[in-house]
Amino acid sequence: MTTINSRHVEAAKLLEGALKGDRQDKLRLQEGIATSDLPELLVPTLNKILLEEYEAVPQVWDQFATSLVVDDFRPVTFQALKYDDAGEDNQGDTFREGSLPTVGEYDEYPTAGWFSVTEQTMQVKKAGQRIRFSWESIVNDGQIGLLERLPIELALKAAGKEDEEVTKQLVGTSGLNTANFKSGNQNLLAGNPLLTLDSLEDAIEAANLQTYNGRQITAVTQFALVVPRALEMQARKILAIQEVRTETTAGSVATTSISSNPIGSQVTIVVNDWLTKINSGAGAYWFLIPVPGQQLNPAVALGKLRGYESPELRIKSNGGLYLGGGEVPSREGSFDNDDWEMRIRHIATGGFIVPAGTIASTGAGS
Repeated sequence: MTTINSRHVEAAKLLEGALKGDRQDKLRLQEGIATSDLPELLVPTLNKILLEEYEAVPQVWDQFATSLVVDDFRPVTFQALKYDDAGEDNQGDTFREGSLPTVGEYDEYPTAGWFSVTEQTMQVKKAGQRIRFSWESIVNDGQIGLLERLPIELALKAAGKEDEEVTKQLVGTSGLNTANFKSGNQNLLAGNPLLTLDSLEDAIEAANLQTYNGRQITAVTQFALVVPRALEMQARKILAIQEVRTETTAGSVATTSISSNPIGSQVTIVVNDWLTKINSGAGAYWFLIPVPGQQLNPAVALGKLRGYESPELRIKSNGGLYLGGGEVPSREGSFDNDDWEMRIRHIATGGFIVPAGTIASTGAGS
């Protein structure tokens, strides 16, 4: 971690003045970039710009995924217990799975059968990119704005990496992510219907009738409806419905009943452009994912490394040594080819922990 001193503060003030149009500060900054260690002194300021922009970028992943922080790069195992819920009727009470059996006075407590462990793993990975400048571009005038634009652009890319990683748990380049959405997980909606009020009702019902580890899941009351941009208006129209009219006919008598939208309070729309960035054919895909906090074990997660949860910028220092002694500053260019490099590192990886409560439809109608 860089210790901030008065020279770092002075460099930050100089950059601020130059960006605001102060001509004298701009000239001093241009001269300093080419003739002093000013680039190294600006690294804390550039990181601050990066982090502020990164935190301000609107993201979608946190509306349907949970952040999980791990300690290292090794696979992390998430365990869910599976067991036979053994019990017996007693004291006139019927035992039912998911509850506790009644125990009579001096009776032995019944044993809950055998246990096994279902395991899901997640492993974080490193991502990043280098940006190269020639020594000539550093010497030339007119490069001041680049010092501000670069960390902003990299912040956008770091935020985009998180959205991409989480969305990859839903789709792949050729269709649904079939490792996560498959018949064995009970999270493929029968018939892959188009997005309608009726199909949403069916999807919510199907999600809450799922079993996981041999037991019916705890009912999900709040879902994220994750859709591509092409379905945004359709989704909003469905949730904007105020009244639902149902007509029934008995003999010669027709009856119309009116009710409120049955799912309006259960669904939040999440428009995710990464669905079609990853798979251009996903324009009709839609997903129901339990919102974070609905379940003990999350469905979709974003893994981060403890202590490195945010992106970081660095400047490469490999200028070599002067013949008379002393290290050559990095702004003078590298020893090999007179370039100057800045690098971003970000550790963020998507994971699919449990399928419970998730539902997908390709909208293909088959």
